[in-house]
Amino acid sequence: MKKILLLCFCLVSGLAWGQRTLPQAKKIRTNASSDLIFLPAKGTVCYSTGQTDSRIGPPPEFLRRRGGRTTATTAQIIVEYEGFSDSARTAFQYAVDIWSSLIVSPVPIRVRAIWTNLGGTANGSIVLGGARPYAYVAGVQGALKANTAYPIALAEKLARQNLNGDQPDIYCQFNSNSQVNWYLGTDGAANGSRGRQDLVTVVTHELGHGLGFTSSFYAENPIGVWGNDSNYGYPEAFDHFVVNANNQQLIDQTLFSNPSNELYRQLTSNNLFFNGPLATQRNGGTKPKLYAPTTYSVGSSISHLDETTYRTGTANALMTPSLARGEVNQNPGPIVMNIFTDMGWKSTSILHERLRDSEDLLGRPITFRATVVSDTTLKGNVRLSYTINDTTRANATTVNMTQSGSEYTYTLAASNTPRIIRYWITAEDNSNRVFTSPAEAPSRAFWTFRIGTDNTPPTITHVPQSTILSTADSLILDADVFDDFDFGIDTTYIEYRINGVAQASVPMPRLGYYVTNGIRSNNIYAVGVLTFPSGRIKGGDKIEYRIVARDRSKARNQGTLPATGYFTVNVAGVGTAVAEYVNDFNATTAANDFSGNGFQITTPTGFLDAAIHSDHPYVDGPASQGYEANYVYTLLKPIRLSDQDPFIRFDEICLVEPGAAGSIFGSSDFYDYVVVEGSRDGGKTWVPFDDGWDARANNEWLTAYNSQLVRANGAENSTYAGTAGLYKRREVNMLGSGYFSPGQQVLVRFRLFADQLSHGWGWSIDNLYIQRAKPVVTSVEPTLQRAMIAVSPNPSNTGEFLVEADFPSVTQSLGLSVTNLFGQSLYQKTIANPGSLRERLSLTNLPAGTYLIRFQTDAEVITRRVVIAK
Repeated sequence: MKKILLLCFCLVSGLAWGQRTLPQAKKIRTNASSDLIFLPAKGTVCYSTGQTDSRIGPPPEFLRRRGGRTTATTAQIIVEYEGFSDSARTAFQYAVDIWSSLIVSPVPIRVRAIWTNLGGTANGSIVLGGARPYAYVAGVQGALKANTAYPIALAEKLARQNLNGDQPDIYCQFNSNSQVNWYLGTDGAANGSRGRQDLVTVVTHELGHGLGFTSSFYAENPIGVWGNDSNYGYPEAFDHFVVNANNQQLIDQTLFSNPSNELYRQLTSNNLFFNGPLATQRNGGTKPKLYAPTTYSVGSSISHLDETTYRTGTANALMTPSLARGEVNQNPGPIVMNIFTDMGWKSTSILHERLRDSEDLLGRPITFRATVVSDTTLKGNVRLSYTINDTTRANATTVNMTQSGSEYTYTLAASNTPRIIRYWITAEDNSNRVFTSPAEAPSRAFWTFRIGTDNTPPTITHVPQSTILSTADSLILDADVFDDFDFGIDTTYIEYRINGVAQASVPMPRLGYYVTNGIRSNNIYAVGVLTFPSGRIKGGDKIEYRIVARDRSKARNQGTLPATGYFTVNVAGVGTAVAEYVNDFNATTAANDFSGNGFQITTPTGFLDAAIHSDHPYVDGPASQGYEANYVYTLLKPIRLSDQDPFIRFDEICLVEPGAAGSIFGSSDFYDYVVVEGSRDGGKTWVPFDDGWDARANNEWLTAYNSQLVRANGAENSTYAGTAGLYKRREVNMLGSGYFSPGQQVLVRFRLFADQLSHGWGWSIDNLYIQRAKPVVTSVEPTLQRAMIAVSPNPSNTGEFLVEADFPSVTQSLGLSVTNLFGQSLYQKTIANPGSLRERLSLTNLPAGTYLIRFQTDAEVITRRVVIAK
């Protein structure tokens, strides 16, 4: 089941003391010089609907600046324009100046604005524009929420520094289509803007999205999700405040799994709210209602205030999903501004470079430093809390830090004793808001570092490879490399030999760091590639390898996996291509035709003869492989594809974890599955012949799987053991995907995919027939092989065919069908007591091409190819 698990790297990242677990550590690429993690952002969209002439002028802060009553600059917004006329630029700048008077940031906010055709009227509405933060950033100093992605403009404000150089912070587009009757004035005059779309209003709205009024929630029936794979599961700052009418937080996975149908129902409930304390207070003690229509609207749902609650012409209507013609609103409104304050646009930043492990500080005093910058005023002292060799937060010592302007320090006395120090820094403002570094300390996280001598080598985690095909040109090996100190890994490489002959070592470059709670560790994910020129390896060869890692400590400690000797990879020889393949797996040599892992040919209890069986039960995906595992069994005889009968047929039992209700193959909630795949390049690239499936593919399987569920350690595993009575027929069309063509030589493999937590008995495959009809064993002599069949004319210029045949022993019905080469059924008919058959087929509605006529009884199938040559 796709659920988030925990990896705690306690030396460098926040480690929870309480029972609430932190999110899973991720192997991702990060900024090499900092803990920052840059993530993509999705856009919003604003529509025009109807006409309601109304006018709300700009906020008082803007008017005071325009009137010269104040010259204070709170934020600088710099716009790069593309395609705007002079008058449109003037209107845009007017909206920019409105926001510049409302928000505070010491870092210039850069906007990329494009004037382009976004299309005309559709379904009675028209797109006016759209905007998004250019990126989101996790791991930022000054963050208010742990493990959270902040829109780049807000991230820079919290960090009080530029984080992305000259890149824009906001990206937006506006519709130049002539169907949008833009009013480009800045006065919002009733006589000029009546019935027209006020550009100042629309830009003010869209800049609000770019500054962070947007969520990561997404819904597609029947599944809802937040923090999708593109941003590695980080909630966005806005997401933290989204609750339902019962005040249940939607990102709380103890309440709503992510992704899940339960979450989808919440996102389309028309009953969601923003639970920010200041926004709620400013709304008279009522949580502001969000736009969450019963039909999810991409780019609008959960990223706007509710349209019916905050109607056109009222103070908080600007950030609703649509803006009417004639609607002038140049003021974000009190609810929006307090939402922004709740998110961090008015806050206190504790800027602190966390202390890291050190061998040099043993016997020396340790100084903690922080810069504290506040948009309000602080109450009391900035405090440091710490423990030494103690994981109990209640035992923490709390001291006041010494202030010098905005700088705060505290020095801990020297000690010659090795120590693990856990600490956090706290500040409070006069509104009783508490700010910490790291965010939400100590309940969710705290800083940790170690003082002492590092004599421990790195730990290497790796899943060994056991086999490789002789057609392979490379062997990819990956490893997670951990060190008990965070000095970092100096080097990682592979030592290997082929048939006992040593080869040149291969480096394992760092592909990513581990990140937990938004903090990058020095534990790394590394990948190395052993390459084999054509003909370098052959069946029967042995490749032996080991992985070596060295840290950056003074001792340069070195670790090796395995600790002694080598891992062995056997090279499986790929044979010459065959036209068909049959195996009932009862011969003692049956396994010689296959190679793989997690499968074997055996006869378990409950079975009368041998078959391919996965491990029973199969093993969940391990942490070292990102909680995913692939077990494969490859046929070593390539199949030369035919257009006559391009089918793989077998009997199977599939008792693997079923996906979420309604989930489809390829989606994140289609959990464990099995699939049959092909490769036309010798095993380098594998493509499914058809969609994968799970226990839901047959009601008997699903009932059996669910009949014996056992909960343990957060998992729900099925202990039901398969028996021969559960075998069902399966037919896979090797041409069905359109990727493969007749005449190609393809390798075939069976794959079982497993994620973490939940599993079942597994998969069994018996009586394998490839490009050959699978007979049914009966007391009646097979009949179709004795049949006489003629189809004429062939080719046919008209699509008319005469089928003449004799079936001397068939007393029951005969199935007659026509398919294209991809197995799609085009014609079907059942003929009772066929005997001597004379059937006229009219396929005149079909285009020119090659088709298959199939004759089938319960015993066998005969296929004939016909050609329509119009």
